[in-house]
Amino acid sequence: MKSSVQRKLIPILCCFSYLAVLIVFPGEAAADSATGKAGRQPHPDSSNVLTLRQAVETAVAANPALKASGAEILIEGANLKQAGLRPNPHFHYEMEDFGGNRELSGLRSVETTVALSRQIELGGKRGRRRDLAGSEKSLAEQRYHARLLDLTAEVRIAFYDLLAAQQARGLAGEKGRLARDVYNTVLARVQAGKVSPVELNRAEVMVSASEIEKKQAETGLTTARQALAALLGSETLEFEKAAGEIDQLVETEELTGLLAEMEGSPELALWETELLKRRAAADLARAGRIPDIEMSGGVKSFGDSGNQAFIVGLSIPIPLFDRNQGNVAAAEHEITQAHLLGKNARIRLIETLTGAHNELAAAFFESTSLRDKVVKGAGRVFDAVQIGYAEGKFGYLELLDAQRTLFEARGDYIKALARYHKSRAVVDRLVGRSYEQLGEEE
Repeated sequence: MKSSVQRKLIPILCCFSYLAVLIVFPGEAAADSATGKAGRQPHPDSSNVLTLRQAVETAVAANPALKASGAEILIEGANLKQAGLRPNPHFHYEMEDFGGNRELSGLRSVETTVALSRQIELGGKRGRRRDLAGSEKSLAEQRYHARLLDLTAEVRIAFYDLLAAQQARGLAGEKGRLARDVYNTVLARVQAGKVSPVELNRAEVMVSASEIEKKQAETGLTTARQALAALLGSETLEFEKAAGEIDQLVETEELTGLLAEMEGSPELALWETELLKRRAAADLARAGRIPDIEMSGGVKSFGDSGNQAFIVGLSIPIPLFDRNQGNVAAAEHEITQAHLLGKNARIRLIETLTGAHNELAAAFFESTSLRDKVVKGAGRVFDAVQIGYAEGKFGYLELLDAQRTLFEARGDYIKALARYHKSRAVVDRLVGRSYEQLGEEE
């Protein structure tokens, strides 16, 4: 009988427990119910191929540093609510004229006072506090936006570093295969008695060197994958490769247009809000010059006669020595400081953006030059020398030089592409472009 009652009560208790969780921790319960969306949503699909858009969305949803920045907004929102609250009233209870000697012995002549008092804030202090707390919340929101842009830029750089590492790994593998092909060609010529066996030893060295480069490329690839996974808020690798076009290049924009767009960047907006915050702090300090008053009222009972009477009180501080003059002066100096720091931030931002723009233009020029001239030319030379070597027209050193030139050019091209995408991400970050504004590949 007892077990039957328990079986009936268990589902009811579970329901009540879940309802209690919803009531006490509504945010956590909602987050748990949406785990599939928030926790796994932007992660790669079953193919384990990660696109740039998936990487950015995953980082935004899961990066701990960004979440901590979002929590700061909630903190400042709570501070804003607190800043708008009025002072609590005070309850006063007082007994006097008891426990003495003669006619004041015992409680026969006791006088009892019951009163309430409340501080009345003057000078608009409550409104000034709200203004100051509101500025703090705005700063928290702008810091979150800046951190979001930082994270987006970091993910883009790490993503293209991974694409470059994948390209380098493929290039090392191709170089190894080509080294073995050259080795087989040299072996055939040695066996035919057309070249010295010394050339076969050189070919063996090239095969061994290509294996070392392949191992180094694999290590670089693993490092790049782990760096991107860390930005995605994951301790383990949940994808196998990145999918994207690293050789997608866009003509560099004019610096004047970027400087105009920079005026709306988070860094400058932060200093504008910081200036508003310090002005609000100065207004609050000036309001502190006006003393608050305290009013009280209650009832007094006279024990010996049983009579009662109302009492009213008023307390007003006299601002004789402390007129909050130190805080006012400090707040005004902080406004001046904010002006200067904001101006310095703008100068430094222009300097940084100019340098990043120059780096982007240089990387674009280097990438296109390597692609259109050096790599294609080196490829044509190597093909011609390889065919000529097989026909006995060129020596092994000429073949080796052509091979080295080709792969160095292709390696330099990959590095130039990585620098281009890094510089582009930095420029976009400095002018405050969000990922949605970029229109990049999926």
